[in-house]
Amino acid sequence: MAEILCITDNKDFLEVLTDRLEDFGIPVFGSTDHVIEGRPVNDILVIDYQVFLSAPKRIDFLGPVFVFSNKPSIKQAVECIRVGAREYFDISQDISELVSAVRDEMSLSTKEKISSYNIDEIVGTSYAISSLREQLTQVYDNRQPVLIYGEIGTGKSLAAKTIHANGEQFQEPFFSIDCSSASQDLLEAELFGGEARNQPGLLQINDGRTVYLKEISALDESAQALLRNYLKQENGHLAPRIIAGSSNALEPLVESTNFDSTLFLRLNENCISIASLREREDDPMLLACYLLKKSQRRLQKTGLKLSEDARTAIRQYEWPGNVNELENALDRATILTKSNSLIHPQQLAIGSYSNTKKDFSDSGQEVNESLESYFLSFVLDNQDSMTETQLAGKLGISRKSLWERRQRLNIPRTKTRKRGPRIERNIME
Repeated sequence: MAEILCITDNKDFLEVLTDRLEDFGIPVFGSTDHVIEGRPVNDILVIDYQVFLSAPKRIDFLGPVFVFSNKPSIKQAVECIRVGAREYFDISQDISELVSAVRDEMSLSTKEKISSYNIDEIVGTSYAISSLREQLTQVYDNRQPVLIYGEIGTGKSLAAKTIHANGEQFQEPFFSIDCSSASQDLLEAELFGGEARNQPGLLQINDGRTVYLKEISALDESAQALLRNYLKQENGHLAPRIIAGSSNALEPLVESTNFDSTLFLRLNENCISIASLREREDDPMLLACYLLKKSQRRLQKTGLKLSEDARTAIRQYEWPGNVNELENALDRATILTKSNSLIHPQQLAIGSYSNTKKDFSDSGQEVNESLESYFLSFVLDNQDSMTETQLAGKLGISRKSLWERRQRLNIPRTKTRKRGPRIERNIME
């Protein structure tokens, strides 16, 4: 059985979670050092929100990431979901909901857990996307290095995960390292071992893993030479597979001797290019509808639709941030729009409807006002049909935080309705 990885500074919480899950025969691997070592892809990562948002994540999990907080807020929840959390849990009073979600997830098979990386989940009907699907299929099982080109936000990481999840070694770990944000000395130690690490480097363990190197153009000369020499070796079928991503063309860097020509030729044997969103014909609208459904599920809204003006704005906008920018715009619109309503260009805040190119998750007065507006509308819309506990749970905050916000925003509490019996789902059904 797979282990649960729990990363937190809170030793008391770790002990309680371990006890609760081990009662059901689910082992927990706990860590308080913020370093996540490779585990099988069907592991579940349970992680404190502060660690999740602040610590550099060296490893991407194909399985779910559950984030928890004992001081929850809507802004916190939205940011965690935006950067990749499957779910966000308020543990300020109880961890039962988190435990139940972990138990449910553990009942799924590995193939079910990585189904979101199926080739059919890549949305679009353009020639560029049809070609991308074909290219990805061709490199699933050969274990050779792959180079993925594409502008920032086009989905290079998704393509890398899709390759790994559909290959023969899909049950093995998937590591992701951003070459542009790490110290080069530390990066070399992470990949190849050395005095800076008291354990083998990521490329020194032959277990079928995949190592995805984001922005490989940022590697310095020394790291390029080490990677070139590694790829020259006969490392065996279970040797780590290298997938490299770059938002910059490498050919000019080779010509200017800033990138190793031999390394480039080796990586370029399997080269995949991902088109920008503006080059993908009608795909932006298809993607917008798909991402809006995802946003509604994550943010617990229903019945949202794009107005004709919003559709026109999406078609006409050039999307310099590509799919990432589109997803951020729809998340923002979902937060600012009541259920069963139309989304207008103003909620998307793109093009002429926005004075800034920053996404809604940036800190500042606009975000705070947006989230307070969402809180106000959600409480007023639902307080007659939900208990305070249910309201707080849906908002991802504690009852105390709900009460404090009511006082600050002058939202009087209505008479509490009678509660029905509490029903707990049986995972064995």
